[in-house]
Amino acid sequence: SHPISWIVSFLFLSPDGNRHYLRKANETIQLIGCEISQSREEAILVHTPYRDAGRHPLAEIKYMINFTTITDNQKAIVQTSRDIRDSNNLFHWILQNDTVRNNRGGGFDVRLPYVWQYNENYTHTVYVDKCVWTANRYFGLVIGGHFARVNLTDSLFEDNDGPPGLVSLRGMEKELFILRNVIH
Repeated sequence: SHPISWIVSFLFLSPDGNRHYLRKANETIQLIGCEISQSREEAILVHTPYRDAGRHPLAEIKYMINFTTITDNQKAIVQTSRDIRDSNNLFHWILQNDTVRNNRGGGFDVRLPYVWQYNENYTHTVYVDKCVWTANRYFGLVIGGHFARVNLTDSLFEDNDGPPGLVSLRGMEKELFILRNVIH
């Protein structure tokens, strides 16, 4: 396997490179059975660079990371938004049967933006199942920002070092389902 770093940005340039367009559709990005290692920065960086105060249709983005190893990177998974208030993107993170180990600057850190067309039945989700988080430094599983449904089940957190709050829920309320995790 080859070391690789993923940077995902919802910005597209016109052929002349002068105009910028936002992606306005639903999409799914799947990483299945991959190894992402040796990155000097984030292994996976999701950045939404533009503000959209509801002028365009809501975009729904799903990240499926399954049976994947994220190891020996500066940071593991980071999501940021230029404007967390007016992004108009709905995110779904699905991590299942993954191993995140020996990363030096963080684990899973997402900031979910405010969604203009938000309602409690149509919102961000974070699903983490049967994942192993081990030997990471400055580690945290951080879910911040807007309201989200969070499911954290059957995962192992072992030998991680970081600031207080191994699992940190920040920002607006979160609906939680947490079951059968082991933390050492």
